[in-house]
Amino acid sequence: MPNSIPDACYFQNPAATINHVAGEDFLRLHWSAAKTSPDELRAVYQHTLRAFTHFGYRKLLSDHSQRPPMPSEVSTWLAEEWIPRAVREAGYSHCAVVDNSTPLGRLAAQAVGAQLPPGLLTFRYFPTLAEALGWLRTQ
Repeated sequence: MPNSIPDACYFQNPAATINHVAGEDFLRLHWSAAKTSPDELRAVYQHTLRAFTHFGYRKLLSDHSQRPPMPSEVSTWLAEEWIPRAVREAGYSHCAVVDNSTPLGRLAAQAVGAQLPPGLLTFRYFPTLAEALGWLRTQ
């Protein structure tokens, strides 16, 4: 179901754009197809945490459909440091991930989830944006 309210950009760099939509209670993270540095990737997540705190959101829609696989050092940092911190500091609770269009990209994204302690974060992977939005809106 299309949303007629335009996204408002909170942060953007070559790696991704963080948006929020009035009336929704989650952030939208849209990853680009650009190959970017670990620092640019970490910056996206640091700004996501700030946005969680700023808006009081606890949920995230992360569109990985075009994102290149993350370096393992960033995946490990994300699973071991950033996600636990976001859960602790902002109450981060749910993540809907739109699957990458390539098998390697899907495996890279799922590797992060596989590193998380059970029960830390509720997350699911979806083949389409519409399915991800539908699930996240019911959480």
